[in-house]
Amino acid sequence: MPSPAAVASTVFARYPAALALPTVDPNALAVEAMLRFSEVRYTRADARLGDLSLKISPAASSSLPAASISSSSTADEKPEVCAGLMSCLKRLVDEGVVDPVPSTCAATAVCVEVLTVQCLFPAFLFTVHFDPAVYKAAVHKSVEPKVASFWERIRGTYREQTLKANPFFHSGAPVAEVPRGKLSLVGLAKLKEVGEKVDSAFAALESLWKTTNSASAAAGDVFFLGTPRPTYVDALVYAAVSSFLHADWREAAASVKAQQRRLRDACPALLEYVERLRHHFFEADSSTYCLKPRDAAASADPNLAMANEAERQYRNGRLQTLWWTGLFATVYFLLVNADILLAVLEKVEEDGEDAASTDAAGGGAAEEQSASTPSMRSREPQEL
Repeated sequence: MPSPAAVASTVFARYPAALALPTVDPNALAVEAMLRFSEVRYTRADARLGDLSLKISPAASSSLPAASISSSSTADEKPEVCAGLMSCLKRLVDEGVVDPVPSTCAATAVCVEVLTVQCLFPAFLFTVHFDPAVYKAAVHKSVEPKVASFWERIRGTYREQTLKANPFFHSGAPVAEVPRGKLSLVGLAKLKEVGEKVDSAFAALESLWKTTNSASAAAGDVFFLGTPRPTYVDALVYAAVSSFLHADWREAAASVKAQQRRLRDACPALLEYVERLRHHFFEADSSTYCLKPRDAAASADPNLAMANEAERQYRNGRLQTLWWTGLFATVYFLLVNADILLAVLEKVEEDGEDAASTDAAGGGAAEEQSASTPSMRSREPQEL
């Protein structure tokens, strides 16, 4: 294990944090979990989705004995860069702090890798970037300005390019375009389709974990493959499950919220396992995780949860509806009574003109009277 001073120069470039998660990208969350498992000190840096990397300085590498690394050779060596999910995970496995995958569990490791990397990770990213409400609330202001290029921000194409690179955008029911406003029926159907695949993947992980846990319960193992120390499989499972169960979906569609509640209820063993890992390795981030107590009645009855969501949306839109109704009524009243209003305005204008002419006539008479008065006074002495 390298010294704390040495490993402090490890730079972890990942997708920024949002949705009450350390990072919105489950791939990056898996690498961060491995960094926590390995007890490696690191600094975070923002990177685009897909540009996940670890930059390890020569001083931070533990592959060579400390006595064989001189100051001159260290200065000449370039930092080691690992790019991509599996490359970073394997590099951290080489540190020797975490356990390798046992040969008897190789098939289970492959199953977990397929379920997480090829299904759950892209499904979570698709949901975050496809739902307009979630993207606007969590990604548009806090993530996009950090990773989007200048032209992508000007043209507004970052979200579209991210979705088109996701395999779920092209599989299953076709989607003509990226939704901008509220989700249409086609968009809701697409989210439902992706959600069904997520449910199946979670059920498979729950079954695998129950099998391993029941076999290793006597030994007190708490990790996914029954090993005394975590493996990269634990990082993959934690990232996948935590992303879906800990994400703050308050702005998401009702179907996404219902799915989160359904997964928590359907996979209690998996939830307990992930909570245990979070408590051991991510306790410092507990304040940012979405761990609010759930409404027991709403969780027990999905129909009640949907009704509560509809009531919330109704209350949020009621003020806007009243405002538009009042505006429409005002415009309609002005259009219908336009002739009456014009007549009233003309009458007021005529009355104003009459009053002005009357004032002008009165003022002229007063001036004539004041002008004739001195001449009469000048003639009075002559008559005497």
